Amino acid sequence: MNSITKNAVGLFMIQMVVKVLSTLWTFYLARRLGVAGYGLWANILALTAIFGVLQGFGILSLVVKDVSQDNKKSREYFGASLTIYCVSSAVCFLLVIISGLVLKYPSEKMILLALAAGTYLVYAPALASQSILYGHEKFLYFNIASTCATVLYIALGISAVELGWGVKGVFMALCAQYAVLSVFLFRSAVKRYGSPILEGATQLGVRLAKFGIPLVLSSVLVELMLRSDRILIEKYLGETSLGLYHAAFNLIFLPREAFLIPLVTVIYNRLCATYIHDRAEFVRVFHKANSILLILIIPMTGIFICCADPLIRFFYGAKFIGAEKILRLLAGIIAPLFFVSLWQNIYIMQNRTHRILMISLIGAACNILLNLIFLSHFGSIESSAAVAVATQFILLFVILWDLRKEHPFHFNGKGAKILLSGLLVFLPMYFLRSPSRFFLWISLSAGTAAYGLLLFLFKIFDEEELAWIRDSLAQWRKVEIRKGLK
Repeated sequence: MNSITKNAVGLFMIQMVVKVLSTLWTFYLARRLGVAGYGLWANILALTAIFGVLQGFGILSLVVKDVSQDNKKSREYFGASLTIYCVSSAVCFLLVIISGLVLKYPSEKMILLALAAGTYLVYAPALASQSILYGHEKFLYFNIASTCATVLYIALGISAVELGWGVKGVFMALCAQYAVLSVFLFRSAVKRYGSPILEGATQLGVRLAKFGIPLVLSSVLVELMLRSDRILIEKYLGETSLGLYHAAFNLIFLPREAFLIPLVTVIYNRLCATYIHDRAEFVRVFHKANSILLILIIPMTGIFICCADPLIRFFYGAKFIGAEKILRLLAGIIAPLFFVSLWQNIYIMQNRTHRILMISLIGAACNILLNLIFLSHFGSIESSAAVAVATQFILLFVILWDLRKEHPFHFNGKGAKILLSGLLVFLPMYFLRSPSRFFLWISLSAGTAAYGLLLFLFKIFDEEELAWIRDSLAQWRKVEIRKGLK
């Protein structure tokens, strides 16, 4: 148990460090590359991220399961993993290049795209090694190595940018990171568990991929839904407009990592445990989770709308003036995104995961079609932000209708009081808004304090709920690690 706790705490701390470093790195790139350069980087990154989900064809969890059950299979599964990851990386590389040609990218951009897609190829041995290391519960070892490689990437990337190599230097640094990590992890896996057995690896790999591919299709559609707008914005409006859009979008998604994922992770097990055996408790916990989400959604949305100017200036600098309008529009995405992320877990409890795939397909189709229509007719970046918000609301209403028998849209009778608390605080703040940093800090401190005071005066939480929140926060770190290990 001490070993498990040590690994869990260590892995949690590593994940937090990586998230902080990654966030700071994107802000640095925005400031140093400029709006157009940042937009170019975001465009290349979006295209490679969409197809990058296919890498490995979803076999990681299957290999980890089989190796953990029988360590003697390590070398055979090592060979199968290496084969599948190399083949899938080559497929992803070709898909990215073909996409670039279809989009009629110029030769300079195709070079960048090939360089970015080349990371698939150099990272394949590292991913194959990861599956074996995870099968032997070497989670901490892999993540420490990955964190060190991330630090190397950022150091090389900063050097490349400061030397004037721009976006090309950033992707060269990324290739170097993955190459070093692959060499290190592959040698470590061979030293610990022996060389991969390639005889029969193709047959075993194909068998694993047949089970794994359906697992990644939904993820591909989600990436397509979230990132296809960046490709279309660059095509119709150019890299500068994309840079402004991506800057705003990047800020909007920070609360997802900080609040939404931990909350859903904490309550997921309890919802699953009570769905079949104690529906009354399930409904109580589910409605309580809805109330907590609403409590979080209102100040986040209010701060992004009221403080859009100072937020953009603080994180990105004066070069990105113009992104504040997009940020205000994209603030509307928070509410449907949060509720959809919680409600779709009911499909898992009902063993209807195919519904999630269908909903992801609807989202991807709506995002692409609406962006094609609005960008071609209006030629406005704000229209793409509106499409992103509309897509999430479409998904929200689809799920709400499909799960209407579960009554998901319920807040234990506290919804009106929570909304009133938010309006009393953030509506006056909107009319008093200012681009100064002083206003930003005042809004974050005084606004949050006033909102919390109103929630207290309206008696939104009783003693039992406060105790539940404290217990949930105490369990957050442990459960977050379990989810990451899966």
